[in-house]
Amino acid sequence: MNLINSELSLQFFYIDKQILVVCTGSSGEAYSFIKESDVKALIKRSILVHQHIDKFFPKDSILFESNHNSIEQGEAIKDASSPVNLDTTGLGNRVLNSKQEREKLSSNLKQLGTLLFKNVFNHQILDLLNVAIGQAIRLKNDVLIRLMIASDFLNLVPWELFYNEDRYLCHVYDIVRHPFTLQPVRKPISSSENIRLLFIGANPSHDIYVQGQIEAVQAALEESSIQFEKLPDSTYKSIANSIYDGITILHFLAHGECEYDGNHLKYYFRIDSEDENKPYDKLPIEMLESFCRANPMQVAVLNACRSDQAIMYSKSKSGKKLTNRLTESGYYSMAHALIKTGIPCVIGMSHPISKIGAEILTRRLYRTLTSKGGSIYKAVRQIRLELFAHTDFLPPSDWLTPVLYLRNSNYNGLIQTQ
Repeated sequence: MNLINSELSLQFFYIDKQILVVCTGSSGEAYSFIKESDVKALIKRSILVHQHIDKFFPKDSILFESNHNSIEQGEAIKDASSPVNLDTTGLGNRVLNSKQEREKLSSNLKQLGTLLFKNVFNHQILDLLNVAIGQAIRLKNDVLIRLMIASDFLNLVPWELFYNEDRYLCHVYDIVRHPFTLQPVRKPISSSENIRLLFIGANPSHDIYVQGQIEAVQAALEESSIQFEKLPDSTYKSIANSIYDGITILHFLAHGECEYDGNHLKYYFRIDSEDENKPYDKLPIEMLESFCRANPMQVAVLNACRSDQAIMYSKSKSGKKLTNRLTESGYYSMAHALIKTGIPCVIGMSHPISKIGAEILTRRLYRTLTSKGGSIYKAVRQIRLELFAHTDFLPPSDWLTPVLYLRNSNYNGLIQTQ
């Protein structure tokens, strides 16, 4: 892979209970080991942070009701000083309205981020990062940090939290995850091809504000040539037919759920049932994988809670036992599964996200992608910054929730260059 001057690649390998970090950049290579005791600490702290975030979403729902109006094109968030009622249960409101609890989570995020930076960016690897930053400044480029995680289960570590000198790296530089997989990436589309965006709004329980998301997409695409299609009522048949017809972007808004089947988690989306006597059907991630493998799109946005979660954090008490189980059974999340079907780019959610947070994500994503020179990683960074700017009333984890998987190093917006 040819590295541009402002790109830094970090490869992570789990070897003998240690993590080998291999760093490559335009100015050379370096490597270091994260020793076993530090690896245990990173995994343990990561699980604790995930568990803490889960406290803010006791109902395990993707889009919670809010006192705020929907965010329309060009409209700022209203009444930002008021607390957001993200959940109707007493526990949810009590946790969210506790200033102490919010500050505690924010502090835990910074502590884990500091530990991650300390263990990864040391000595020569830190030198390579500084060189990449210097080159980017000179060339007026952005810095892209590519995380190539060879040992899949290490994806449970929120590497995007790298924190140093009172700032998160992902707020200043672009960070993407580049998984190892044998499936070839889909052939890039040319500028002469039509771009089709399929919006799937699976809402059998009528508890997700689908219309607000649709309006956010339509507002962002007003001056673009992208063909916008929507499936507000989504069934097996309609989803399969739409993907097989060929699309460029898949935006999937639904409840994403997971449950244990023995030692393995099963992942599925709730979709509308063709049987009037059933409240909803379950679309297994394996079925969506098959659809996408047959006709992969360029971008898949899984705006569904826990679509990038591979374990039940609430049931994870022992970091050691969890590590052993994951190394034996493997890591498998919905987003991680789709990136292996040949889709160049997948955005998943590591946790549930608030209603307003999801609308911000959708609006900012498509506004950036349809603007001149907008890239997918720039869009995700802008999403993080916008969500982070409102952590005084949004869940403190909203900005961290989107996870970007990107396999093509030449990916630029919706059109790729060879």
